[in-house]
Amino acid sequence: MVEAYAATLGRPLDSIVRWIEKTPANRRFIPQILERFPNSKILLTIRDPRAVLAAQIALERTRKTRQFSAYYCVSHWLQAARLGLRAEAGEIPAILTRYEDLVADPALAMARVCEYLGIRFEREVVLTPTKAGKVWPGNSATARDFTTISSERARSWEGELTPEESRMALPGINAAFRL
Repeated sequence: MVEAYAATLGRPLDSIVRWIEKTPANRRFIPQILERFPNSKILLTIRDPRAVLAAQIALERTRKTRQFSAYYCVSHWLQAARLGLRAEAGEIPAILTRYEDLVADPALAMARVCEYLGIRFEREVVLTPTKAGKVWPGNSATARDFTTISSERARSWEGELTPEESRMALPGINAAFRL
């Protein structure tokens, strides 16, 4: 896959220093990733489970898949939280960053990530999103436009979730205090 992607971009493999893959579902395959790529460094981001639920509800409203599951949202968050605990215990080569911290102070959060990765923090490079070397406005599953890092979405769940929907995320929040 890596070779095919490099060929698509017209890049020689020996010019590529790092590969970054950001699919959240890969959290289920950490042992296999580490077996195949033993020098991997894993970046984990965790978000308030109520925000995860709000994002999934908004995504369902956009895509209309009829496959929405509150259970999935809580399960997804619990998997991420358990991985975060394993990272903090030194069981896996990973660093945990709270989404809310990342958007509140991107420079501080990314300086910490750069230190973990062993690369120099260069504000203009690290805080300018790129994809395959080209400036990239980021992604939003619900097609929201944005051009800069913003904390606006961090607590947007407060205005998007009904009280009943907010209570759906409580198992994840309660589990966080038991983990």
